[in-house]
Amino acid sequence: MKKSFAIISALAVATLAVCGFLLTSGTTPTDDDASWFQTEKARLERQLQHAEPGSAQSFKLQMKIDRIDDYRSGRPQAGFPDEFYRVLYEMRIPSDRTTPEYAPGYKSRELAKTPRRPFADKSVVWNQRGPGNVAGRARGIIVDPDDPSGLTWFIAAVGGGVWKTDDGGATWRELTDEVTQLAVQSLVMAPSNHDVIYAGTGESFFNIDTLNGNGIMKSTDRGETWTLLPSTTNDVRWNNVSRIIVSPTDPNLVLAATTTGSYKQLISTTSSIFRSTDGGATWTEVYQELSNRIQQLVADPNDFDTMYAMVNGFGVMKSDDGGLFWYNSSGGITDTTGRFEMAISPVNSNYLFLSAQGASHSELWVSWDAGLNWYETYENGGSEPNWLGAQGWYDNTIVCHPTIPSILYVGGPELWRIQLGGIGSQTRTTTRMASYSFPHPDHHGLEIVHPNVGDWFILGTNDGGITRTTSQESGFTMPIGGMVTTQFYGVDKRPGASAYIGGMQDNGTWRSPTDPSATDDWSFQIGGDGYETSWHFDDPLKIMGGYQYNGLQRSLDGGLTWSSATSGLGDTGSGAAPFITKIGKSIARPDHVFAVGAQGVWRSTNFGGSWSLASIPVGAWGPNNSFADVRVSGADPDVVWAGIRMDGDGDIIVSTDGGVSFTSTTDWPDVTMGRISGMATHPTQPNTAYLLFSYATRPKVLKTTDLGATWTDISGFGTNSSSSNGFPDVAVYDLLVFPNDPNKIWVGSEIGLIESLDGGATWALANNGFPAVGVWMLKAVEDEVVVATHGRGIWTTTDPALTQGQTFKPLMENLFQSPAGPLTIELNLRSEYDSTRVYVDGSVVETFYANAERQLETVQIPVLADDTKT
Repeated sequence: MKKSFAIISALAVATLAVCGFLLTSGTTPTDDDASWFQTEKARLERQLQHAEPGSAQSFKLQMKIDRIDDYRSGRPQAGFPDEFYRVLYEMRIPSDRTTPEYAPGYKSRELAKTPRRPFADKSVVWNQRGPGNVAGRARGIIVDPDDPSGLTWFIAAVGGGVWKTDDGGATWRELTDEVTQLAVQSLVMAPSNHDVIYAGTGESFFNIDTLNGNGIMKSTDRGETWTLLPSTTNDVRWNNVSRIIVSPTDPNLVLAATTTGSYKQLISTTSSIFRSTDGGATWTEVYQELSNRIQQLVADPNDFDTMYAMVNGFGVMKSDDGGLFWYNSSGGITDTTGRFEMAISPVNSNYLFLSAQGASHSELWVSWDAGLNWYETYENGGSEPNWLGAQGWYDNTIVCHPTIPSILYVGGPELWRIQLGGIGSQTRTTTRMASYSFPHPDHHGLEIVHPNVGDWFILGTNDGGITRTTSQESGFTMPIGGMVTTQFYGVDKRPGASAYIGGMQDNGTWRSPTDPSATDDWSFQIGGDGYETSWHFDDPLKIMGGYQYNGLQRSLDGGLTWSSATSGLGDTGSGAAPFITKIGKSIARPDHVFAVGAQGVWRSTNFGGSWSLASIPVGAWGPNNSFADVRVSGADPDVVWAGIRMDGDGDIIVSTDGGVSFTSTTDWPDVTMGRISGMATHPTQPNTAYLLFSYATRPKVLKTTDLGATWTDISGFGTNSSSSNGFPDVAVYDLLVFPNDPNKIWVGSEIGLIESLDGGATWALANNGFPAVGVWMLKAVEDEVVVATHGRGIWTTTDPALTQGQTFKPLMENLFQSPAGPLTIELNLRSEYDSTRVYVDGSVVETFYANAERQLETVQIPVLADDTKT
C-alpha cells in the first residue's frame, strides 16, 4: 500500500514556540517567617544574575527559587513515602485475607528458581537513560578509610543496591547488579579488614511486609562481589536489617538489629538483636522486642563492649559485655513516643545525644554519663523548632561536631545545626543550615569525613541520593554523577525522538534531553511525587503529567511552562483520588486521555483541557482505593478498560464507545481475587486485555479475549499455590505485548522482566541484560521499548521491527523565519513513506521521495516583505 503524506501550511501562522528546560531539585524551607523566604530568594536571584545562561548552575539556582515560590503558593511538595508503601501493602492482600502472605526471602528464592532464557537474544541492546542528576533514596554510608582524600564512598540505595565512587561523586558504579535483592539500607566495613563489608537488606523504617529484605549480604573483596548469608535468609526475623556493627579488632564479631516488619502496626512486629562470632555463618539472638522496633545500634568508639540500641516507642537499651546482655538505659526520658537516633561524641564517649520523635515536636535528649541519666534540652527563646516535622519515623539522623562536643547536626526533612549552651547544659540554639542553597529533603544518614583534619566535611544520604558540604558545615552540593537509583512510576517517549519524561517517588516529574546516556542531566518539570506521563503522539509540544491524587498538569509548549489540567475533574485530592495518579492514553487518538478517581472514570477529549465523568453501572466501581487503573486498547481507541478490583466490592469495567459509558465484566470464578496491581491491552486484538495481581500463591496474569465475558489464568497458578508454566510467585505491575510479535510478552515484576515467547503458555526470566529491579511501566513507542524501574531509572531498547506494518504521520518539529530570510520548516519523517509532499497555500513546495528509516528534513520557502510567497 502506498504511504504518502501531505504537510499543509499557511504563511500566516509561521510561528512555533521553542522548548526550554528548567533543572530543579532540592527542598523547601518549612519556616513560615516571610522575611526568611524573601532574603533567601533575593540571595539566589543575585547569584542567578551572574550565572552563565543555560548552565547547570543557572538551572539549579532557578530550581531553588521555584521551590520557594512553590511552598509560599501552596503548590505540591514531594515526599509521601508512607502512602506509597500503603499502595504496595494493599495490592498484595486478596479479598479473603487481611495481610500479605509472601514468605520471608521469597524474591530471592523465586529469582533463583525461575527458569531463565539462554542469554542469546542479541537483538536486545539496553540503553540506560538516566537521569544522571537525580538519584533515589539512599540510607547507608561507608567512607573508605584507606583513601586519604576521603573521596571514596559506598552508598546503600534503597531501590538500587550498593554504589561506589572513588572521585567524590563525580562518577559512580553499581556493585550489586547480579544480586537478587536490591533494597539495601545499612552498610558497614570491618575496621580491622577493609575488604569485608556487610550490607543489610530491607527498609525497616517503613515496616511493611511487601518491601522486606532477605537478611545480610557480605563481600570479602571490598564490594566487588557479594554473597547472601544463608543464616539470615528464610527467617521472618531477618526481614529488615536496620543496622549492623562490627568489632574494631575482629571482622567476624558482628551484631545486627532486625525487624520482622509490618505496615502501620497492622500485624505484630518482632524486633531482635543478633550476634555472630564467625562472620555471619551462625547467629545467636541476644535480645528481642515483641512489639517495639530496634532501629539503631551504636558502639562506643573506644570500647566495643559498650553498645546501645535505640528502640522505637521505648528508649535506649545498653550492653556492657559486647552485646551478650542488654538492660534499660533510659533513665530520665519521659517522652517515648516514637523513633530515637543516637550520636556519640568523638571528644568524650560518655557524651550521648538523642534526636527523638516526640509527642508534639522534635526533641533532643542528652546524657553526660554514658546513658545513666538523660535530660531533655530546651530552645533558647521558647519556641521549639520541629526539625523532624511530622515524619521522624521516616527521616531522623544526627551526628556530632568532630571537635566541639556542644555542636550537633540533625536531619529530618531538612538539615539543622544545634548549639548547646555547654557541657551539662539543657538549653540549645537550633538553626536551619540555610546560609547556603539547601540540599534535597528527607535526610537519613550523616557522617563527618576527615574528622581529624581542619577542612572536614559532612556527607549525608537523603531522598535525592547523597549530599556533602564543600567545607565543614557550609556549601552543600549533591555529587550524584550518574548514580542512577531513581524510583519511577511511569514514563513516556517523545514522538519522533529518543527523549523521555517520567514521574518518580520523592523527586517529581523530569524530562530528558534527546538521546540521553545514563549520566546526562534531565530537567525538572512538575513538583510533588511524580507519576504517569503522556507525550502527545502527534504534537511534541503537548505533554501531560502530574503529582499525587490526580494533580494533573499539562504543557502546550514542550515543557517550557505548565498549568493545571483538572478543569471539570471532580476527583482530586486525598480521599477523592488514588495516591498514584494514572493517565490512560491512545496513540490513535492522542487528544483523548483518561483519569480515575473515587467516582469512576474521567474522560478528556482535548488533552486535559476539560473533563467529564463517564457513565458506570451502579455499584460497579467499588470504594475509593490507593490504586486504580485505566488503559486504552492499543488496537481500538473505542475500547477502554478501568477498575480497582475484581471481587464482590467492585468490577473491572470496559467501554466500547471511547470511554463515554462502561459496562461490568465478569469475575474470574476459580479463586478469590481483589485489588489489581495493573492492567494492559493487546496491540492488534481490541477484545483482548490483561489484568495483573500481586497476591502470593495466586494467579498473577488473567487474560480475556472477549471483552471480559471470560478470563483465563496465563500465569499457570489456577487453583494451585505454584505456577505450572514457570511464572514466579512475585508481585507484578505491567505487561507489554510486542506489536510486531504478539507471542512475545514481557511482564514487569518486582524482580525484573518475565518473558513469554508463546503467548503466555510458558514463562521464564528474560535474562537479556536487564537488572533484577522492580519494573513499574513498559511501553512500546515507535521503534523503542521504554521501561520505568523503581530503583534504576529509565531503560530503553530499540527494535525497528516494532513499527512493522504501522505508519505514523510526519511531525513538524520547528517553524521559524530568520530576519529578512526564508521561512524554514523542520520535518521529522518518523515512518517509512513512499513520498512526502509539503503544501503552502495549496501549492506543492517540496517533495521527499521514499525513505527507509527515520530522517529529518528541512524545507526553506522564500518570503517577500509583504509576507507573500515568491
